[in-house]
This record gives sequence, structure tokens and C-alpha cells, in this order.
Amino acid sequence: MRANPVISMVVCLFFTLCVVCTPIHAQDAADAGEAQENTEKLVTPVLEGKPAPFTGLLVPEGKFNQLMESKLANDDLKGKLQIQTNLTQNLEDIYLKRLDEATKPPKWYQTGEFNFWLGFALGVVATGAAIYGAVKIVEAAK
Repeated sequence: MRANPVISMVVCLFFTLCVVCTPIHAQDAADAGEAQENTEKLVTPVLEGKPAPFTGLLVPEGKFNQLMESKLANDDLKGKLQIQTNLTQNLEDIYLKRLDEATKPPKWYQTGEFNFWLGFALGVVATGAAIYGAVKIVEAAK
């Protein structure tokens, strides 16, 4: 029994989306505490005219918002690319499987030649039986 290819593709797409859209689990309480301590260490006031006590990128607030928006957009595009990549891979696997099934030669008893010769043999047997029966009827009538 063959599965419907449309249903198979929908099921593959559903499972792909389930895997890709699975939420990431929250950090343990210990990890969250360490992250908070690291964040507190990173926040340092920088006063005008004084050198910054660290090296890095200092961005104005407006540009920071633009930078974060572009980073989020970049992450969103990466996620969409990953989904499309997974979907394309699943579709490729489906099509390769269907191609293998389509190019596989049929079994000997599923070919037209077998059906032809089977019909021919049954016809010969039926004709022979009819002739034999007719001969027996004619002999019995004598």
C-alpha cells in the first residue's frame, strides 16, 4: 500500500517545523546568577572627558537600537534560511525516494508481457477444453 505523496510531504513539513520551532529551555538558576553577575560587571559608567575603563565599541543609543534591530533581523533571516534548508532537504529526500521507486523495474508478474502470455495460455486451455467437450458430446450422441 503506497502512502499519498501529499500527505507524506505535509507530515515531513510538520515534523520539520516541530523540530525547528522547539523552544530553547531556560538556564539553570546557577547559570542565570552567573549571567547577572557578568552583566553587572559589563555595565560601567563612562563620563565625558574620562577614558573608558575597557576596550570595545561605544555606540550612541539611537544607533544601538538600529544595530540591535539589524542583529534581530539577521537572526530572523538565519532562522528562515535554516527552515528553508531543512524543508528543501526533506523534499529532496522525498523526490529521490519517488525517483527510485519510479525507475525500479516492475516485477516479472506485473509486466504486460506476462499478462499477454497468461491470457494466451488460458485461451488455449479453454479452447482445448471446449473442443474436448464437443468431441465427447458428439461421441455420446452416436
